[in-house]
Amino acid sequence: MIHIKPVDWYGGYKKKTQKLKLAGVNLSAITPEAFSEAQKSNDYEFSRLSCYMSDPVPLLWIK
Repeated sequence: MIHIKPVDWYGGYKKKTQKLKLAGVNLSAITPEAFSEAQKSNDYEFSRLSCYMSDPVPLLWIK
């Protein structure tokens, strides 16, 4: 999960988000395209990161 904090380029990434659920809670997650763009345009180490596509947290309860 990448935490996007309010900085100068925050608005650009915020526009490239989608709503996904994590443990049943709606969160904003960047799109696969935005994640790929971030990998290419930043010096940060992305080798241990991946784009969030589906809920990896198993729910132990049902509504």
